[in-house]
Amino acid sequence: MTVAWYGLGLFERSLSSILLNIKIKPMSNNAMKQKTVLKRLQKHLENSATWKSLGYLLIKFPLGLLSFILIVTLLSTSIALIASPIAYYLSSIFPSMNFAVINGVEVITGYWPTFVLTIIGIFLLFISLHIFNGLAYISGLLAQNLLNNFGKK
Repeated sequence: MTVAWYGLGLFERSLSSILLNIKIKPMSNNAMKQKTVLKRLQKHLENSATWKSLGYLLIKFPLGLLSFILIVTLLSTSIALIASPIAYYLSSIFPSMNFAVINGVEVITGYWPTFVLTIIGIFLLFISLHIFNGLAYISGLLAQNLLNNFGKK
């Protein structure tokens, strides 16, 4: 299992380095230079890279979950607001399709208020993109601090 999370740490290091354009020093593990299996295991468990990889993966999971939830929520809301004039137009063509109806009362009765929703959606989209860049920056800092200088204890 420790070899698996060490390998995942290697993968995350290279992924962060490539996608986020962050300089991270290469990981080193001298465990494979040992002659016996027991010595290899001992060196592997003594290496700080093994434990930093585990710490990184444990922190990265909730951050990735938060990022996914925010991406899905903010992008779908932005796109729905931007597409509101199209939805309103389709609801006027198809009478069975309701647009902005709450408890049986139509909230938006004209075509022009949908353009206000579109403008709000465009602003929300730009704000969302800045939030996504911030989350990527935090993820990059996390990778840079936990997956850097692996050869030192």
